[in-house]
This record gives sequence, C-alpha cells and structure tokens, in this order.
Amino acid sequence: MNEKQKKYNRFSYLEYYTRDENGNYVYTGKYCRCLLPAVQKKKVFTAMILLWVLAAACFIGCGMLPQKIFGAVFYVVLAYAAEFAALVFILYTQIRLMRMKDPMKEYEHKETAGALPTQYVLAAISGILTFIAEACYLFFVWKHDAAYGAAALILQAVFIAACILLYPVEGKLAYETIARDAP
Repeated sequence: MNEKQKKYNRFSYLEYYTRDENGNYVYTGKYCRCLLPAVQKKKVFTAMILLWVLAAACFIGCGMLPQKIFGAVFYVVLAYAAEFAALVFILYTQIRLMRMKDPMKEYEHKETAGALPTQYVLAAISGILTFIAEACYLFFVWKHDAAYGAAALILQAVFIAACILLYPVEGKLAYETIARDAP
C-alpha cells in the first residue's frame, strides 16, 4: 500500500516513533508551535471555554424545560443526544489542547487543534437539527404553551451562535511546523 493511501487508525501516531539503541521509543516526527504569546494564548483559551460554557448552559436550559413539551418525541431526543455528544467531544479536545506543552508533537496537533473546527461545525449542525426538530414539533403538534416553546427555540439559537463563534475564536491560534531538533 502506498504511503498516501494508508488509512488512519488509532495507532497511526506510532509511525512517528523509532527505537534507539537502548530499546526506548524516541519521537522522530515534527513539532508544531503556537505563534501567539502566552498572554494572548490564554485569552483565546479563556474565550473558547466561556463560549463552550454558554453553549452548555443553553443545552442544560433546554433540558430543564418541562418534559411534557419534548420529552417523548424521538426526533427531538435524538437531536439532543447529538448535541450532548458534540459538547462532550469539544470539551475533551479543548482541555486536551490547553494541557499540551508548546511545542506539541505533530500528531497531537492534528488530534486537537486540527479536530476542533470540525467539531464546532458538527455541534452547530446538531444545534440546527435540534432547532428544526423543536420548531416542527411546536408548530405542527404542540398547541398548548407557546412560552416554553419560544424559550426552547431562543436557547437553541444561542447554542448555535456559540458554536459558530467558537470557530473564529479557535482560528486565532496559529501554529507553525518546526523541525524535530528545534524544541
């Protein structure tokens, strides 16, 4: 199989390691260094976490609404489950990115900073699907209390906005690839 045709698997990072004469693994790949100063990097990370907290608060707020509105509708529940999964993956990847040393290994960069934009887009898409599912249920099925429905739709709109805003905030983190001898 050609090098470019190799499929990614969870052990693909091992191609960046070789054994030395003592039998220990040594990293032989490249590194990625953040171009921002530490103060600006901390501000970007703080903004990322605050936007995530806003999205999570909106998600929890929708979950706190009375169960009789959306509780038994499978297409709304499935959309909420997708939102929950997206929020968990974003939090895990953001915390992992914040804990990385600078410079980080190239495969770590691909797994964290490289994966976050896709996760933000997927979270926004899941929020849009939930918004559509809630709106369909409210307009076509539920005819009783419009205040709870309006609150749910507003919270979903704020969730979508937070996920969309995460994308340019994370984009401020610029990285450069450096040789392995540079750190």
